[in-house]
Amino acid sequence: MARVKQNPAENFNKPLAVRLRALIDESGHSKADLGKEIGVSRQAINDYTLGNSVPDANNLLKLAKYFGVTSDYLLGLDEAKTHEQSDAAKILALSGKTIQHLCHLREEYSELCAGGEMAKALDALLTVHELPDFLSELVNFVEARKIRYLSETEQWDYQLQHLYDTNRQEQDYQQAKRVTLSPTEFEEYWNYKIQKTFGDMIGDIVLTLCGDAE
Repeated sequence: MARVKQNPAENFNKPLAVRLRALIDESGHSKADLGKEIGVSRQAINDYTLGNSVPDANNLLKLAKYFGVTSDYLLGLDEAKTHEQSDAAKILALSGKTIQHLCHLREEYSELCAGGEMAKALDALLTVHELPDFLSELVNFVEARKIRYLSETEQWDYQLQHLYDTNRQEQDYQQAKRVTLSPTEFEEYWNYKIQKTFGDMIGDIVLTLCGDAE
């Protein structure tokens, strides 16, 4: 059993200690029961939960199997608790934390989930026509904020590249005229587009939930 030579406060907040304590609390099982199950003493389990020691590879796998989680989750290397959640995160290019939150929706919003309404809302959100545009506008907004850190010439080039949605802006672009927007105005422009697209998206979601949209 490897001893961790750090101060108690640091050990107590180690990912393994934190997550093991939480899992034990959630399971309702005692440290003695857990120790008996994986073949170590209650004191050994207590040391794991305090961060005073860490389990060897064999006992780590036993702990993971006992709680139905991955060893990476126990070690703080992944936010997804299970292999299924981790695989879903990789497929969808989402974080394990996001997948885990989705899995907790039933517990957090039991009334909505009971009738399947939460699932319908999430399904509608992911399938509405405006979602790609909305996500694109969000990315553009993030990019727009970056111009605060560009030189005046770089800001001008950035604005020329992105701001020609209307006919006038298109003409200004073609004629190499400057689009006179300050960094703050440029950010406000994208903020406006986000809100407009979001409004359209909400309308489409409502229609989808009502069964009136394709």
